[in-house]
Amino acid sequence: MSKVLKKFVLAMIVLLGIGIVLFGIYIAKSKANMKHEARNNTECRTNERVFDYADKLSDSEEEELRNDIKELEDLVGMDVAVVTVDQDTDLSEFGASATGGNIESNTKDIAEKICDTYRFGWEEWPAGTYLDGRDASTSVVIVANWQPTDRYVYLCTSGKARDRISDSKAVSITKYGGKKLREDPFTGFERILKKTKRAMKSSGGGIDFISLPVCALVALVASIIFFAVNFSKKAGKDTTTASTYSKGRAQVVDKRDIFIRKEVHSVKIESSSGGGGSSSGGGGGHGGGGSHF
Repeated sequence: MSKVLKKFVLAMIVLLGIGIVLFGIYIAKSKANMKHEARNNTECRTNERVFDYADKLSDSEEEELRNDIKELEDLVGMDVAVVTVDQDTDLSEFGASATGGNIESNTKDIAEKICDTYRFGWEEWPAGTYLDGRDASTSVVIVANWQPTDRYVYLCTSGKARDRISDSKAVSITKYGGKKLREDPFTGFERILKKTKRAMKSSGGGIDFISLPVCALVALVASIIFFAVNFSKKAGKDTTTASTYSKGRAQVVDKRDIFIRKEVHSVKIESSSGGGGSSSGGGGGHGGGGSHF
């Protein structure tokens, strides 16, 4: 067996070992994040989880979403609600509005106020400073807002969901679901629920998953690069000799650039990139993020 082949095999073994370790860590953390106490929020003011005010879902789709939400709630230990609104939706009972002003801030406000009004949360709202001497409990409220000239979806996080789903991750989740929301609201919400489940299973802060296929792919790519580099070096040694550079009557002249002084100029370059139609954030007991669709 050649030296290069031996190095290749050794690299494969090492990378495979790293992949197995990473996958084991992922499984352990996923199981840890799935552990939770039984729901003990006695202050929640509704058992409903699908609020289709904009009439974007059929009856059967609403029922299927309720079943999927129930499964997700029991799995990860958090309340989940899905809401649709449009320009005709009356949200006065929540002290919110779907129209007027900025659609991003309106949708964010709707999600937070629905959460607060119904006291969504897996646990009792703990003592705190957010609302009436309490802090929000573990929940996710997803609001999709259809307006005549724009559409926006916001994912509001509270409690442990806020710890595990960063604001930037919430934006990413809504973008993923938003690709389908416009043409197929049911599928769009299903995609958001799926990504929310995966985010809650991760190690927190919105860190994406390290799966066995990903680890294997990384190991394979790294091994191919390693083999290619070593092979090219060997090929270079076999084909390049002194005579390669001495054919004809070419002469090599010693030439050097010598810097005797060094002067550095720094220039600040302003960025002109915008937000791309997404927003994130939310203080006072809630986090979250959203995107246009």
